[in-house]
Amino acid sequence: MESSLVIVFYVACVAVLGVLALCRARVLEGALVMRDMRALLFYTLGGAACGMLARHGNGAAAAVALACAVVSARTDAQCGYIFDVVTLPSAIAVVCIALVEGNLSTALFGASVAGGSLALLHVFSGGRGMGLGDVKLALVLGGAFGPLVGLLALAVAFVVGALTAIALLFTRRVHRGDSVRFGPFLAAGAIAASVAQGW
Repeated sequence: MESSLVIVFYVACVAVLGVLALCRARVLEGALVMRDMRALLFYTLGGAACGMLARHGNGAAAAVALACAVVSARTDAQCGYIFDVVTLPSAIAVVCIALVEGNLSTALFGASVAGGSLALLHVFSGGRGMGLGDVKLALVLGGAFGPLVGLLALAVAFVVGALTAIALLFTRRVHRGDSVRFGPFLAAGAIAASVAQGW
């Protein structure tokens, strides 16, 4: 799949998943509305990462996963939820693409490793430190990128999340015990891992 086609596919995925998110929660101001530079940055970087990955033959699954990640980041930041209507169709699409491309076992293993890692955190934290939406998003990312790049995405997400939390505590924008939504950091990790893989 050529880079331009992958980017068009990514934009289409963002549009579809964004509309699904809007239908799920009409209280949102709009998962596709570019109301700040952070949202614009996420959408743009996701498209750029897709273009890079297309050169290595991982374009279609990456486009779905990155679209899922950026839309989920937007909804999580806006209302605190990562919706099943975004993650589940994305997971199905990633599995179907893997089946067509003949790498289903790698996709399933990657989903198990990435999703299982966050599922353990969800269980041990009693759901307070990690939500099920984050777990499902990690499943999609692991399925699309495989176990190694999926774990790299999680590692980047935790590092960036921890640094951001420290900065917010230091500037007193949040207090001890406040929750910090993890979806945007998962999206940042996915984009960073994609760029590393496609470089």
